[in-house]
Amino acid sequence: MKKTLILSLFIASSLLLIFAAAAGYPYYVYNQVLQGEYENDWFEVRNYKSSLLVPDSPIELSNIDKSNEDLWAKFHLMDVVIPLPVQNPFYNITADIQYDKKKKINNLGLVVLGTNNKEILKIYFNQNSSMPNVVNNQKLFKLPLVKKIISSFDNKQVWTDIFSKDISDWNIGVKEMIYHLYLLELRSRLVPSRAVSYKLLKGTDTAIIEVESKNKDYRTELVLTRSRGFIYSYLLVTKLKSDESKKLRDRLLDGITFRAGSEYLSRIIYQEFKNLSYKNKTDHMGMLYLVSAWSHNPNSEALIQEMIFYLQRGESNEKQVEPLIEYAYKRYGKTFATKDISNLNLDEEIIFKSKVELEKESEIKKEKAAVQVIDTTPEVPEKNIFDKKLDEAKKDIKSKKTRMIIE
Repeated sequence: MKKTLILSLFIASSLLLIFAAAAGYPYYVYNQVLQGEYENDWFEVRNYKSSLLVPDSPIELSNIDKSNEDLWAKFHLMDVVIPLPVQNPFYNITADIQYDKKKKINNLGLVVLGTNNKEILKIYFNQNSSMPNVVNNQKLFKLPLVKKIISSFDNKQVWTDIFSKDISDWNIGVKEMIYHLYLLELRSRLVPSRAVSYKLLKGTDTAIIEVESKNKDYRTELVLTRSRGFIYSYLLVTKLKSDESKKLRDRLLDGITFRAGSEYLSRIIYQEFKNLSYKNKTDHMGMLYLVSAWSHNPNSEALIQEMIFYLQRGESNEKQVEPLIEYAYKRYGKTFATKDISNLNLDEEIIFKSKVELEKESEIKKEKAAVQVIDTTPEVPEKNIFDKKLDEAKKDIKSKKTRMIIE
């Protein structure tokens, strides 16, 4: 009897230990994942960093300055509607258009210059993208029960939680474990490996990811907003230790909105440019209208040519025209310059190409002028010549009848 009791207790204890181990195993595995020490066919985190577990606290904007609002205007570039201080005499704006020959794509940005034409802020626009579908990235997520759990969370909540939810706690329910693993996978896709921090802009769907900056005097931030199923983003580079730069940053973070672009919109914006005064056409305001039109039709060679044409007729536009001529030369093998550019900070190769183009244009003008030189003697219609000869003949006959012939 005693032996039977001991055996029963031993079996019961063994079963309890087995059940306890089985129940605790998911927690053990989950904790290993959080530590970055778990790799398995079922789940694996690429580019693991402990920072992927805990985002920074949401931030508020404190330097929004909306004074002198009449000096600002909104421009629609790609999918971004951005307010810019185009009428403010203390700011100058240039376009930074780069062409990647290998990928055959354009990269568009703007540079805001402050006093002494020093760069105080840069913004680069990205193509919109879809929310990454990571359900098929992990074997675990393909299980029907796990798929059902993931799909039970609202898309808006998921987007907010990616940039705000602390997922470092392991003592949670299985459903929440699965959701946290889903968030971890999304973070590994959306947060760059060189990210310094990531957080939400308080009260908005806008996420701000600070990444390592090559120039330590500047701060680089990737700004993302999810809207209508797409992720819209831009890169913001601001100067540290500059109140002016901070104010502009906060003003843009607060004022930028998103709207899809189209080639049709390009024609409307171009017409708005044509309605500007000549003075505005030849300064950075006119340039921004044309850049905006070009951003919706980026294969338009004519718009690049027109930007350079008008900027070369304005005053002190060296900073604006230089990057445009560089872009034109890199993409089209032309400079489109209509005046001498030897005073610009450009490669000698580009300056030489410009001189060749100007000389060729001068020769074409001379040839056209030579063709236009014609005989200035008035052309007499054929009928008038016939009538004139007939009149002369009649006069001759009359003269013969009236004159005396002396033999």
